[in-house]
Amino acid sequence: MKLLIGKKKDKKEDKGITKKAKERKEGLSLKKPEKTIKKRKQIKKGREEGKEKKKGFLNIFKKKEKREKPKPLTVSYPPSNWVEIERHVVDPPAEVAIYLDPETQEKKYFVLEPKMTPQEEEVCELLADILKKEIKPPEEVEDKKKYIYSETERLMKKYKLHKRKTVRKEIVQYYIFRDLVSFGPLHAIMKDDQIEDISCNGVGIPIFVWHRRHESMETNITFTDEKYLDDYTMKLVHMAGKHVSTARPVVDGMLEGKHRVAVGYKKEVTMKGSAFTIRKFREVPFTITDLLELGTLDEWIAAYVWLALDNRMPLFVVGATAAGKTTLLNCLATLIKPSFKIVTVEETPEINLFHKNWLQFAVREKYGVSEESVGEVSLFDLVKATLRHRPDFLIVGEVRGEEASVMVQAIATGHSGLTTFHAEDVDSAVKRLTQRPLNIAPAYIPLLKVFLMLRRVTLPGTDKTVRRIVEVHEVLGYEGDKLQTFIVSKWDPVTDTFKHSFEKSYNLRKISEETGVPFAAVLKELENRASFLLMLKKKGVKTFAGLEEELTKYYAGKIKIEVEEIKGIETIEPQPPETKEKLVKDLVTPIKKEVSRKIPEIVFSKPKETFFDEITIPKIQYPLREVEEGTKEKISGGPEQRGRVTPPSSIETEPKVKLEMETVQKPEGKLEIKESEEHLIRKKILDILVLNRGKVTVEELVKRCGEKNIFYVLDKMKDEGLVSTDVAIVSGTPIFYYILTLKGRKAAFE
Repeated sequence: MKLLIGKKKDKKEDKGITKKAKERKEGLSLKKPEKTIKKRKQIKKGREEGKEKKKGFLNIFKKKEKREKPKPLTVSYPPSNWVEIERHVVDPPAEVAIYLDPETQEKKYFVLEPKMTPQEEEVCELLADILKKEIKPPEEVEDKKKYIYSETERLMKKYKLHKRKTVRKEIVQYYIFRDLVSFGPLHAIMKDDQIEDISCNGVGIPIFVWHRRHESMETNITFTDEKYLDDYTMKLVHMAGKHVSTARPVVDGMLEGKHRVAVGYKKEVTMKGSAFTIRKFREVPFTITDLLELGTLDEWIAAYVWLALDNRMPLFVVGATAAGKTTLLNCLATLIKPSFKIVTVEETPEINLFHKNWLQFAVREKYGVSEESVGEVSLFDLVKATLRHRPDFLIVGEVRGEEASVMVQAIATGHSGLTTFHAEDVDSAVKRLTQRPLNIAPAYIPLLKVFLMLRRVTLPGTDKTVRRIVEVHEVLGYEGDKLQTFIVSKWDPVTDTFKHSFEKSYNLRKISEETGVPFAAVLKELENRASFLLMLKKKGVKTFAGLEEELTKYYAGKIKIEVEEIKGIETIEPQPPETKEKLVKDLVTPIKKEVSRKIPEIVFSKPKETFFDEITIPKIQYPLREVEEGTKEKISGGPEQRGRVTPPSSIETEPKVKLEMETVQKPEGKLEIKESEEHLIRKKILDILVLNRGKVTVEELVKRCGEKNIFYVLDKMKDEGLVSTDVAIVSGTPIFYYILTLKGRKAAFE
């Protein structure tokens, strides 16, 4: 009995255990197993974290894998199909080259520097850190490059870095000097003496340069990292001895070597990130003989300016941006008599003189970022201060604000002045001077005796861009409300020569009156000085020291001038004395006589008739242009032709083709033109022809003159031999030109 009961009990227990095990296996909701699973997970997680910590501790003793850093800038290389135009070494081993894209004919500037191996990059980083800690800058270093190269070599030997096989000492030295002392990735461009400007316009935009011969070109360097560009911009500002921040994001400064830098920091004022422009200064500045060789002026203009400076006449150098005003100012200032005291005032010191009696001033910026000008010394303050130093000549780098009025006041009190001014022409300069913010009274303008108009121009028939003094104006005075000037010298764009009228010069006559020297003797002195400058040019005297020595000898009378035939003008003969009023009347005042003259009636043909009976086309016969019914075909004279165009006189070739086009309707009545109006139209036509190098289309003339009776005047000018006509075929279309003849060029300058 007992046995039976025990067996039954065992069976029940077995069943109960089996059921619980099943429930635990299937994950049914049991309180005790849930806690157990959670605890086990925590234990497992803790063990894994412990293992990771142990691994991390052991990894300290292992070499870390280097991750590739994103490149802060990209440097591309020329494609294989591009044509190399020129290449030269700027700082060994760095080279620069200019390549031409054969498809687009676009030129590109390439900086070619040797690539570093990974070991060389590692050595450069290590040496840069060591140099920052160990090197002690000496008090005076004549050659920074030589000093850095020697220190780099010493440290490489000290730390046994030179024994590595893949490390080239010269390459490491170059990159250490380039990045620590010089201009980093722009080092090679800064070393190229053919580059005038370097501009960075933001992140992801290539650096652009302005080349003396090839002008504006894109380079192969692009800043791709915003932070790197910000740091590089800040480095440039610090090299200029200035500070830049988001509070003061716009900074102008001067780098070593007198290079000017203008900076816009971050995206505070420039939308594409930090931007900068470096305007390079020549390592060896230009002298007057350099400008004579370049053709910026000739020996007669230089002699005239020299004579004016000796007699303390104020001069204004007028021109647009990058016309070369500061360079010309510096060269002309070297002609000032060595015994004169010169005081210069500039925002950014650029003027470089060899005079011993020279006092140089430069502005000081304000401290802090508040609106108050704490500690600021402006150009206005300095110009006022210079008058207490009793200068014989006051030179202001550039006038653009209230300091202009102080300078003019100084000139009115007997001081001589020399400065530059931003304007397109003399008329624009006078308007700027008499309006806000300069506000100079018109009565003071005649005190500014000479205006030198400087421009950057393209020589006829070439792509060469040069700088020329296009006009030399003498200020005569006001007639009514208009300032009258007399042009004593003018540049001829067709022949690239200068035409002079010094025998009619009012300033030279004034020198004669004030000094008591006969006018003929003044002209003889002008000729002597021109011969002397030509002699310096032939001898190749281009240094400041050599020029000073020769000028001192000239003033001491130790140089005997042998007047020879000088290019540009024959020996000038004095004319009978003339009053200022007569000069103004004869040379400047336009024709006042009003005479009514009727233009003969112009006969217009009917629509759809031949405008020109026959036009000959050289060599190639082109297809006719079809003219649809009810449409007006634009002829070269414009859609509203109000006159007749004289066909070309003779073109001898075989194929002939008829050009059919619809003509405009005949104007009602007869046109009248006054003689003064004809005079103005003639002047405008001649000016347009001269500016377009003696050749202009009919369409361009109509567009720029806008005169209804222009063709009547053109026909008269053609009959007088001032202009001639010609035709050219462009894509099968005849284009008619007016050409300025030799007689016309002479009339344009008289």
